[in-house]
Amino acid sequence: MNNHSIDVVADLVATKCCSRDAEVILLVELDRLSVESTVNKEQSVQICRQDKARGIASSN
Repeated sequence: MNNHSIDVVADLVATKCCSRDAEVILLVELDRLSVESTVNKEQSVQICRQDKARGIASSN
């Protein structure tokens, strides 16, 4: 992980958006045009829900 990714995970834990007892944190970074990014984000959230993610947090 790079420093930005580490900061994102630390912020999630600090703001209680992510439980400290989580066994795994999946960080998905999407780099595309804004239209593609919206579709990819929706698909990523849908996959997480299908796989019974305990929580989903996203940013723009």
